[in-house]
Amino acid sequence: MKLINFFVIISFLIFSNLVINVISNYYQQGLKEKFTPFYQHCINSGYTKEFCSQTPTSVLGPSGCLCHDGSTGYIIPGFGGRCVCNI
Repeated sequence: MKLINFFVIISFLIFSNLVINVISNYYQQGLKEKFTPFYQHCINSGYTKEFCSQTPTSVLGPSGCLCHDGSTGYIIPGFGGRCVCNI
């Protein structure tokens, strides 16, 4: 009897988690961040200088940059300060 109760509780928890994930994904579809790499556009949108000046250094380090296709790249010596993508 205890084993059946255990499986019922586990099944309920798994099902509940699935339902919560489906509902969460449904409501978050329109909440995607609209990131723009252009400083002036960020300022014109009403954000602060501090916010618009942030870079992804915590993830990519100080040499991280944004590629034209929206992916991330690195500034590597020998490439004239350009963002090197697809590495």
